[in-house]
Amino acid sequence: MDETLKIIQNWHDAGAQTEIIRAFERLQEKAKANKFSAQLMSTTMIATVLAAFCAIVLARERAIEIVGWFPDRDNITTSHERIAEYMFGVNFSAFCQRHGIDERPIKTTIGRPEPDVENPRRGWYDELVRIPDFVAGPLAGWHYKRNLTVGRQKYAELLQVAVADNPYITILLLQDTDAGIGVSRLLCSKNPFPVNRVETDR
Repeated sequence: MDETLKIIQNWHDAGAQTEIIRAFERLQEKAKANKFSAQLMSTTMIATVLAAFCAIVLARERAIEIVGWFPDRDNITTSHERIAEYMFGVNFSAFCQRHGIDERPIKTTIGRPEPDVENPRRGWYDELVRIPDFVAGPLAGWHYKRNLTVGRQKYAELLQVAVADNPYITILLLQDTDAGIGVSRLLCSKNPFPVNRVETDR
């Protein structure tokens, strides 16, 4: 946290970023309190880095005007005066600078999970959040080589009907290995590569 604050204080346009700098200064003071949850802050930092990472993947693929993060309803995005919103923007900025991308024309935004005006029991972007939730189910719970059909028919239907060959869904596979953290794109298609070829490429 101290290092992050030093970095943003040394931004070339730090004078125009006083709101962000003050938010991190207040957070730094709160961190000294006995009741400060280091675990929550650690989780918040990881979540905002991953959100910014997905954003930079998009920015590297093509020119974008706006990129957003629609998180679940939890303390990660609401704690410490919504510091996660600033962290998301700061991390995205750092990624852009590292990869030589001009961030100035790109607007970052974060959805606040507030109730839908027409349906107070539901969040206004619940449908957007449900999509990755539904995709995460089969990826986390279905070992397709050991269990092709029994109790997993809903997984197969979801992947075939909604995910396979869908140009608007990209699944990123994040792996933490001894060699470091890597990311790859997980393909889901109705016409996959032959099994032998997949095993060989691995």
